[in-house]
Amino acid sequence: MQNKKVLIAYATRYGTTAQTAKDIGNFLQEREIETTLVDLKHTKEKDWPVIDNFDGIIVASGIKMGRWMNEPQKFLKKNKEKLATHKKILGVFVSCGTIVTDPEKAKNDYLIKKMMSFGIKSQICEPFGPIYDFSESSQMGGFAKGIMKSGAKNTFEPAGIQIDYEGRNDLRVMDQIRNFADQFAKLLET
Repeated sequence: MQNKKVLIAYATRYGTTAQTAKDIGNFLQEREIETTLVDLKHTKEKDWPVIDNFDGIIVASGIKMGRWMNEPQKFLKKNKEKLATHKKILGVFVSCGTIVTDPEKAKNDYLIKKMMSFGIKSQICEPFGPIYDFSESSQMGGFAKGIMKSGAKNTFEPAGIQIDYEGRNDLRVMDQIRNFADQFAKLLET
């Protein structure tokens, strides 16, 4: 699918959303789709890409304490009119722990309701699992690790999910991420 260009604009707290964005970008590139990844949190708003230059846009946010990050929200609001009037394919995903125990709630609360609040329709949206990295090389600080460990213990242990409280726990389902990229690529063909 040559000559198709996709922007993946994301914000991440501790790296999960960035990793998932990179994985989706790699899957799209395998299909010969040119991808541009932009970390909205570490790029000045004036330097955010113009969506006119892309056939498809994927916007992603990490979820913490039930909330989206500010930058992806600003990006969607800033481009709301263009997304509504142009023939752009929009995909949205979030990285959240809720999907592990309640996938339906994760999709409804963090994607469907959120897009409705923006007045924006995406052609595809999915919640993906988190990576809880409690290792020494983690991007999380000590305080955040403590909160995340407590949350993981209260959420996952009752569900029978084992967590390594000293290591890296990738709770994403790679087949689900690849499927999202494949479906997005098919939408670009139409």
